[in-house]
Amino acid sequence: MKKHYLFTLIFSLLFSFSFSQTTYYVATSANGGNDSNNGTTEATPKLTLAAAVSTASSGDTINVGPGTFSTEANIAANENLTIQGHGREETIFDGSSLGSTIGFMAITANVTVKNLTVQNYTKTSPVGSAAYAQTAGIIIGGTWGTSTTNSSPLTVTIKNVKFYNNSATMASNDACGGAITVVDNVYGGSSASDNHTINIEECLFYDNSVDGHGGAMYIGDGVTMTIENSVMADNEAGGIGGAIFQGDYYDASYWGALTLNGCTVYRNWSKSTTSGNGSDSSYYSGGIYTHVSGTEQMGVNIYNSIVMFNARANSVNWATLSGVYYDILMRSDKSAYVTYDIVRTHTYWIWDGGMDYLDSYSDAHEYRDGSVWLGISGAHKDFYPTDTNSQVVSNAATSSNLDAGYSIVTYAPPSIDADGVPRPQGGGSDIGAYEYRNTWDGSAGTDWGTAENWSLETVPSTTSEYNAPLIA
Repeated sequence: MKKHYLFTLIFSLLFSFSFSQTTYYVATSANGGNDSNNGTTEATPKLTLAAAVSTASSGDTINVGPGTFSTEANIAANENLTIQGHGREETIFDGSSLGSTIGFMAITANVTVKNLTVQNYTKTSPVGSAAYAQTAGIIIGGTWGTSTTNSSPLTVTIKNVKFYNNSATMASNDACGGAITVVDNVYGGSSASDNHTINIEECLFYDNSVDGHGGAMYIGDGVTMTIENSVMADNEAGGIGGAIFQGDYYDASYWGALTLNGCTVYRNWSKSTTSGNGSDSSYYSGGIYTHVSGTEQMGVNIYNSIVMFNARANSVNWATLSGVYYDILMRSDKSAYVTYDIVRTHTYWIWDGGMDYLDSYSDAHEYRDGSVWLGISGAHKDFYPTDTNSQVVSNAATSSNLDAGYSIVTYAPPSIDADGVPRPQGGGSDIGAYEYRNTWDGSAGTDWGTAENWSLETVPSTTSEYNAPLIA
């Protein structure tokens, strides 16, 4: 009996040691950070994330404190890790003082990155042979310069991260993915379980650029990606897809899938107007573009989102909407191989005939077909409700993005918005990335300008105090 107990005790201890997890800490030098520290307590933090990542083992967590980190580059996240900052606006990785051959991070394991900012990374010199895989931000599924991989599927989550002003330009003009690139993966190919699963949640993509495809993001073969509560604004691509380029080139991979729910894709710009890319010709999208080769197939679902005012032109005038073109588009001769479902979504211009399912709400709220948009104000695109749309007051549930999110479970908006605000506020979830806390209640009548008609007892304005996000 004693021997049996001793064996059980030893086995339990060995099992617990085998699966023990360590939390590492990273802090600025002002807060005690030093790479000579062991990093295992808040009192002995590492100075750099790179040092913590190279020390950590699979299953570990790395907590990065507040402050700006300006020496981090080409971090190799090749273990299953959780990397979390102190907050999206508090933990900042800034590449402005680094060289031209750097990116922020390469992820080749099951990794979660959250609560931080990646900004001002610039890449002008290629690494490796594949010019497209040169993002200045995060590359997933391979390292910089990797053309294709044949690797087991990964699960990667990017949450509450801001990507700002990251840029990649190559002499060959084909760097892809200003903030994120997912390398083509040809593993398996028999079912969706062979795909990488990538979740993007509560992220902001502002002012990122490439000279190739996908101003904010390039999604390669063998990927199932879900983007929720995220904003992509003012990103630029010298090629196709001002915000997102999704491609499927190889028969060996399984079909790609992309879902956006509760997102805002706004004022992104594709600068390519040439006809030198086969049947893509002049049908490039300034917003979301899907490219398939041969008989490859893809599925794209866009729910409860605002995809508007994305441009495809050599030059654009946002005030007059000159150059603003299709917000969502696939390669023109491949519509039979791409399934698009659009539900409860505002757009400026879409190719109705290329959509497989376009619900009546989305059809009625295509701005170019005569719909009303909440936020046009002269030369400025105000991203908040204005009294120019009286329908907000008269019938919010059916006539605007306020309280209009689909309640059917299959298409339901996420439970929080891009700022972590619970949904819904008011009678229903708002369409787009933001949930307005200052909701209409009409308790004093029907006048927009009467403060008592609003839950915060103030009329909506441009100030964040009243939850009125503004894209300036």
